[in-house]
Amino acid sequence: MVKPLAARVARTRASETVRISNLVAEKKRAGIDVVSFSVGEPDFDTPKHVREAAKKALDAGHTHYTPSAGIPELRQAVAAKHRRENAMDETTPDDVQAIQLIADLLSREGRDEEAEAYLQKLPEDTKLPPDMLLNVGIRLYNEQKYDQALENFNRVVAQNPDLPEAYYYRGLVYLSREANAQARADFEKLIELAPDSQQATEAREFLTYLEPGSR
Repeated sequence: MVKPLAARVARTRASETVRISNLVAEKKRAGIDVVSFSVGEPDFDTPKHVREAAKKALDAGHTHYTPSAGIPELRQAVAAKHRRENAMDETTPDDVQAIQLIADLLSREGRDEEAEAYLQKLPEDTKLPPDMLLNVGIRLYNEQKYDQALENFNRVVAQNPDLPEAYYYRGLVYLSREANAQARADFEKLIELAPDSQQATEAREFLTYLEPGSR
């Protein structure tokens, strides 16, 4: 017996991009001169020198996944091109914007320890992406490095006072350190900012736990 598909699957439509691309192919086979703006690809073949470079790379064994940021040789070549054609200098130790970008990219790739090393180079008042600080803080919290985690969460709260997640994670640190009054204040602030969130539901459970006589 064949099981019926879910209604949401039956409502799924074919890709419009593919449909238009197929229509263009039909028109071209019929001898009609058509310029296609459907699939995001050029209307000419890949240049020969690029094809040859791709073949050479395959023969050299470059057939596996690369780092998210790209292989070092490619990144160095791109940097050299920008220095040559756009008069861009090397990043200096005092280039706050560049250091912040590097730290953010490293954090997004899960390389929090390397990101932290760059963060240490920034002035204390530098505003950083909150998700980057949260990610670093969560890692430190999971490693039970509560003092360092608290520093990150304090910074997020100071720079983003309306961000509910910051109070949630800082509350967890306070809870782990048995700083119950501070934990209660953060969980109550979280509920105030995002009362319908999943974290608010958990915060209410923590508040119940913190009630006198609940244990």
